[in-house]
Amino acid sequence: MKITICGTGAVGLGLASALARPTSRVQLLVRSDATAISIQSQGIKRIGLFGDLEISPDQFELIREPRTLTVDPPDWLLICVKTFSTDEIAEELEAIAESLQPVTKLLLCQNGWDNEAAFLPFWPKDRLFHARIITGFHQRQPGLVEITAHAAPIALGSLFGGDLDVLEPLVDRLSEGGLPAETTQEMGAVLWAKMLYN
Repeated sequence: MKITICGTGAVGLGLASALARPTSRVQLLVRSDATAISIQSQGIKRIGLFGDLEISPDQFELIREPRTLTVDPPDWLLICVKTFSTDEIAEELEAIAESLQPVTKLLLCQNGWDNEAAFLPFWPKDRLFHARIITGFHQRQPGLVEITAHAAPIALGSLFGGDLDVLEPLVDRLSEGGLPAETTQEMGAVLWAKMLYN
């Protein structure tokens, strides 16, 4: 299973720390020079709840432009950018969507409601999923993330009746990496509950 994470802020780093494996590197789409340099030299370090963890640089592949994804499309593309950057990344993905769609499924790991609107004009609903993250991730340094709170497992699901079975390998990998995760049939209610929690 090839996983790409778009966005290397607190959430992106936190998820990357759980998903990386020595035999299956996580690909990171990195915009920040400081973050790229830090991960290339030191990898990612996770501290706080669930214990301390250091993931070596060789468990990550760094790319700087979305078009690089067309060379070997990932099975999963996790969108972890802030909501205000959603339109920008959607525009970049639209240009390469035809190359990605046969292989790649999108997982939106963002706060708020209606983030999928920017992707729906060019991405199939049955390959678009959401994640509710109610874990407190804080980026202390470019490659250092701290887990400061954890209220519930990461919930993965679909607003459009998508097949939740395809999410199970991702759920297992997150949980094995130290971040409890589960699927949900009630993604809409779960997202609204997160907004009320915030």
